[in-house]
Amino acid sequence: MCDFVRLPDASTSDTRAVSWSSPPLPDHGELSRLGIVVDGELHAGKQSRVLTGTVDGRQAVVKLTDARLVDRSTLASRMAMTESLAEITESVVAPIRIDDSLVHVIGGWLVTATPFVTGQSPDVAVAEDARLLGRTLGKLHAALGGIEAWDLPPVAALVEDRDDRSLWQIVHGDFSDQNVIVTPS
Repeated sequence: MCDFVRLPDASTSDTRAVSWSSPPLPDHGELSRLGIVVDGELHAGKQSRVLTGTVDGRQAVVKLTDARLVDRSTLASRMAMTESLAEITESVVAPIRIDDSLVHVIGGWLVTATPFVTGQSPDVAVAEDARLLGRTLGKLHAALGGIEAWDLPPVAALVEDRDDRSLWQIVHGDFSDQNVIVTPS
């Protein structure tokens, strides 16, 4: 188990750093009631913290999303859609259900989990990695046609002016070289 490290705020050179105005982090007791044991932190963003550890003994990634920025039912629907996609394509990892729920609330955070996947981060400067990202995104779009229609709003992640819909994203909020792992085939 580790103690959380408070990362610098967005006014520093790390533009992805979590804001100082984020809710207080859950204590280990609150997480352990869900079967979560935290080993470390992978990433902090403008609206989330991404942790490593275990969920009921399984190696996992646990994401804490600032509940002020995301509607719980919308996040639950997105996670259910991800679960549906994982049933039809190996390119998607299904989220972990904790007590039969995909999203839990602890304090000011929405808690989700997925299995920890080992592999390498793609390098977009390497042509083959860039092609692999493109092929994978194409497979994801094709797989979306194989699941039921989901009535979900666009992702307004990292958008300062939430009224400017030209900046919104539909599904690509987490599709980047920072959030994709290349695994051996």
